[in-house]
Amino acid sequence: MTPSQFRQASFLRHRYRLPRFLPLGWSLRVRERTGIASVYHPRSVAKKVIFIHVPKAAGSSIGRLVFGTDIIGHYPYFVYQRYDPLRFEDYYKFSLVRSPLTRLFSAYRYVLSGGKGRADAKCGDVIRAASGSFEDFVCNVLDQAFAYRWVHFVPQSFFLCTDADKLMVDDVVKVESLPDGFEPIGKRLGISASLHGFNRQDTTPIPELGAHALAKVHSIYRRDYRNFGYPQERATGTSNGTGNSLGLSNPSSHGSAASKSLS
Repeated sequence: MTPSQFRQASFLRHRYRLPRFLPLGWSLRVRERTGIASVYHPRSVAKKVIFIHVPKAAGSSIGRLVFGTDIIGHYPYFVYQRYDPLRFEDYYKFSLVRSPLTRLFSAYRYVLSGGKGRADAKCGDVIRAASGSFEDFVCNVLDQAFAYRWVHFVPQSFFLCTDADKLMVDDVVKVESLPDGFEPIGKRLGISASLHGFNRQDTTPIPELGAHALAKVHSIYRRDYRNFGYPQERATGTSNGTGNSLGLSNPSSHGSAASKSLS
C-alpha cells in the first residue's frame, strides 16, 4: 500500500466507518443500506453538478445557495469518482479553497468550540488535553497522522487533486475572492441569488507563530500552498506567547481561482 492509499484508507475508515475488505464503491452502497444518505445528493443529481465540500472553506454557504442545504458531506473527489464514474465524468464539478494557515486556525477554533457531532467534540478534547495555545497545537499535536485522522484538518489537495497534483474538478474559487469570485459559477448554474453577506463572522486574528511552527504548517500543507497559489507566510519574529497577530501576505492577490493545470 502506497502512502497515499494508506491515507485514503485511514480517512475513509475513520470518517465513514467503511469496511476495508470491500472495494470502495461497494462499501459506500453497503453503507447506504443502513439509512445513511447517498454520496450523490438528490439535488446534485438533478442539477448534474458536484460540489466538493472542502471543510472550513465556506462550503456551508455554497451548499445552501446551490442545493438549499449544507448537509452534503465532505467527500474527496475519488469517492464520487469510484461510486459512479459515469456521473463523475459527466457532471460539472467545482469547489472552494482557502489560505491553508487561515483554514487551519479556523478548524482549530471550530473543534475547540465543539463543532458538530461527537467526532468534532472528540477532536477538540484531544487538542485541549495536549496543548494550551494554537502554537502549542501546531508544535505538539499537528502532524500528518492527525491531519488525516480529523476531517477539518485534512489537506485541501487530498479532496481535489491526484497524487500527481492533477486537479480533478472543473473550477476552484478562493474563499478570499468571495462573493465576486463565485459569480461565474453562479451564472453557469442559473443561480440568481448572490453570496453577498455570506458568513465572514470569524475575524479573530491568527496568533503569532514562531519559525518552527510555521515551517511545520508549510510542510504538512505544502501541496495546498503550491497547488492553489497561496504564498507561504513569513514569521515576524520568535513567538513569545503574547498573542500578537502574525503578519500575513494577502492570498487574494494571487488570483481568485486555481488553474486547471497544476505544476
